[in-house]
Amino acid sequence: MHSRPELTARRGSPDGKESEGARNLPGPIGAIGAVCGLAVAAVVLFACAWVLSWRITWAGLQGSDSAYHVHLANWVSTTFPNLDWWYRWDGMGMSYREGYPLLPSWLVVALADARHWTNAQAMQVIQFLINPLCALGLYAYGALRMRNPLVGLLAGILYMLSPIVFTFLVDWGFFANQVGTVLVLPALIALDIFWDEWQEGRRGWRFRLSGAATIALISLTGLVSPTIFGAPLAVIALYTLACRGWRGMARWLFVVTPALLIAIGGLSAFWGLTLFDALRLSAGRAPAATYNPQLSPHWDLQRMLELLPARPGHVEDRVAFVPAAWVPGLLGMFGAVFDRRVRVILAMAGLGFVITSFPDFDRWLFGTPVLEVLNNRA
Repeated sequence: MHSRPELTARRGSPDGKESEGARNLPGPIGAIGAVCGLAVAAVVLFACAWVLSWRITWAGLQGSDSAYHVHLANWVSTTFPNLDWWYRWDGMGMSYREGYPLLPSWLVVALADARHWTNAQAMQVIQFLINPLCALGLYAYGALRMRNPLVGLLAGILYMLSPIVFTFLVDWGFFANQVGTVLVLPALIALDIFWDEWQEGRRGWRFRLSGAATIALISLTGLVSPTIFGAPLAVIALYTLACRGWRGMARWLFVVTPALLIAIGGLSAFWGLTLFDALRLSAGRAPAATYNPQLSPHWDLQRMLELLPARPGHVEDRVAFVPAAWVPGLLGMFGAVFDRRVRVILAMAGLGFVITSFPDFDRWLFGTPVLEVLNNRA
């Protein structure tokens, strides 16, 4: 149990004994400075994005899947702003809720109607905007949560220098997947505020608003692209590493994390349950998933880090991070000793590399009932 003076100090007392998080809350002047910093960062990042990817807006739609996404947008446009309930071009037809996520296509049609563009032109503009908006999210996380705008700005620039952020767009055309990534950083910022308020024992409006924003943004991420829905869910659990003491870690992992997951699951049920029905339908007409290294290729870790040259004709070699981005990350590992948030960031990076580059992970995953449950076969 905490004494009354301690709780008062944690929540921000009038005698000035505030916690570190409360002292960092910006006043009116700080808020104006933050907005001005965000505006300057946006100009710098969008200028860098234009230098690096201007061809996206000039050379036509890029990516092997882009034609399919234009087709979806054209179908959505026939009943916009409503959605036709029956998608007749997949198999014998299916409900729109059981097919590919359509919110990105709806966004394309909305922009095309507003600007009197074709759907392909609107999709090109959105393709261009995705990377600088993600970079701006990195800046906001660095400025607002790490209290270091310069680090956030450098992180945003280095993010756009890595080939991996363009490969998913201009080589493969994973449009819905990449649109969803724009929401990941805002969701992490909301989660970080919620964790900080919870950690310090504050239960005011910031705690409630950040919790609601976390639930809403992660649920919206899944609605836009179910394939990246699991990433922010995993980060919620990883924030256990940032908690103080084993009791705080246990409370976050076994009380707060399940509560957030239940709330997010409840809000996402309207699209998740129908997706499960579609997965059961398709999985019931296919053999059970078994591990096969030929069917579960992994990206070479050395080429992901550009320690080996890219091979001509191997598009997967462009799924890479420039050394200018990951070398500072290695140096930043020492920050985990002093900054609890750095531990979470390192855990996120480590988990990502394990999932994408280590075959033993897939071999282990196929030995669990996880895939059977996700495919609604269990």
